Formats: sequence, structure tokens, C-alpha cells
Amino acid sequence: TAATAETAPRLASAADLARVAQRIQQLVAQAPMPVAAGPLALRLRNEFAPLLDNWNGHATFKPFFRSLALAPLVWLNGSGGRVADPARHALDHLGTPEAEMQAERDAQWAGQEAVLAVARDVCALTGAPLLPPGVVHHVLDLLCEDLAQQDYEPTETARRIREQCQQRHGLDVSMRDVVFILRGMQLNGHVFGRGQDDVRTLAQRLVNQVLFLCEREQMLLGEPAVALIRQWIGGERLA
Repeated sequence: TAATAETAPRLASAADLARVAQRIQQLVAQAPMPVAAGPLALRLRNEFAPLLDNWNGHATFKPFFRSLALAPLVWLNGSGGRVADPARHALDHLGTPEAEMQAERDAQWAGQEAVLAVARDVCALTGAPLLPPGVVHHVLDLLCEDLAQQDYEPTETARRIREQCQQRHGLDVSMRDVVFILRGMQLNGHVFGRGQDDVRTLAQRLVNQVLFLCEREQMLLGEPAVALIRQWIGGERLA
């Protein structure tokens, strides 16, 4: 709706992101030690306001930084986080490099290699978020729980789901990814608040939308691939 469009923050263009990325690289290059994330984030928001008010849909600086894929720069955990260039900065005892975070994310797909192979192709083609099955399932369960307690409102519902993912499961799911899931259900014809907000129906709506996007992009899927998509999105909820 028009009202929703007015309240949704404007996403940065590729040119905007290129300017921000260049500024981060410049600041890190000028620093003799890894740059503390807090002051860096504050400086970027001051310089690029209001563009980074919601970190381009990621809500916080850390996932926004990751989304820029600024190799060889790495994120170091601990002490609020730091951004470093391994070619310039000594990394010993300064925290956990981003490579370890990637290994942790890969572990979320352990035992799901066949699902990952299909999901990666689907996401690359359709723009769907490449969330591990467990994360998608948590989002669906939390959404079902939220809708049973209060009315659906696009921005607020997405915000609550994202916060619950963090607080209850320690999952850093971006606002953009949650919105994609909610919008996907609606684009597939689902209307929230009409007594059909059970987790099985919601999962099936999302599966249907992903299959529609694949069809629109002329991605041919056989029955085995469709079964893997159902497993990825719904798991036991669609068994």
C-alpha cells in the first residue's frame, strides 16, 4: 500500500553502497590498528545520513558490513567488533576473523548439502535469502506464534520476528530477509489474520512463491529438486 511504502526506509543504490564501501576501505587503510566497529559505524552514519539509518535493511552495522563483501577486510569478534585488513594489521589475540564466522554458518547446513546445492541456485536466480533450513523454520514458527497474539502489520511484525530470532535463538536475521518471507506469502495470495495463519499453511505459501519465482525465471525443477525446496523451507512442517 501507499502507507507502507512511505514508512519503509529507502534502500541504498549500488552507487551509494560503492561510496560507503570506499569510505570504509579508506578509513581502515589509514588506521595503524584494526578499527573499532562502534566508532566506525557512528562515523559512517554521520557522514551518510539518512542513508544508513537502518543499515540498508540490516538493522545493525555488522550484517551490513558483511553484505558489502569487502575482501580482504575481515570482521574480528570481541570487544564490540573490529574491522581489520590482514595485510596491514596483526590479527593475533584480537578476535575471531570473519572466516570463522563463515565456517559457523556453513555448519548450519551440515547434513543438508543436497538442499544447499538447490537453495544456492534458487537464491542466486530469484534473489531469495539463502537462509539455512533451521533459520527458515524458526522464522516460520515465530511468525505463527506472533500472528496468534497480535494483528499483522508489515514493518512491526517483521521487526518483532527479527528481534525474537536474536533474543530466543541467537540468530542474526536481517530485516530484509524477514520482509522477503512475509511479502512472499502475501504475493502468493495469503492474507494474514483470516484464521489460516498455521505454520503448515505459511510454509506452503512460501514454497509456492519460491516455485513461482523459479518458473518465472525459467528455472526447470524436477520432482527431486521440488522435494528439496520443501525440505529447505518447511521441513517437518510440510511432512
